[in-house]
Amino acid sequence: METQDSRLVIGDGERSLSLSDRRWIAQDSSATCAVVLEMPGLLASRRVQINFYYDVAAELCELFERMAAQWKGWQGRLTWSSADANLQLGFTHNGISHSTMDVALREDPAFGWRITAEIDIELGAIERLAAELRAFFDPAAV
Repeated sequence: METQDSRLVIGDGERSLSLSDRRWIAQDSSATCAVVLEMPGLLASRRVQINFYYDVAAELCELFERMAAQWKGWQGRLTWSSADANLQLGFTHNGISHSTMDVALREDPAFGWRITAEIDIELGAIERLAAELRAFFDPAAV
């Protein structure tokens, strides 16, 4: 198992989602990372399965790249889920200058706690976040 020490933060100081401690497990081509959801008065964290047989990390990177290319806005809600479904993200656009990321972080899909939050993302930050996500999930970066 190899680990990566970088930390990626989406959001501002009061409301943010951060990814860190990515672990690549070569024998089964899987990856996990630590996820922290921070809001006023709340801090929730857990480790989530990012890749397992299917590269959902690449899907998240491609989603951010698509949102960056559509900086004038997109219709509807764009979604992504971790391989274990313990982290789910949804993105909407206000038609002007901001995107909202809906976050659902849960202990287990079948039972336990579930935390949801909305985090504003400036459209100008999405292109930078797309590049940071690519670097964070790059297996060669460990």
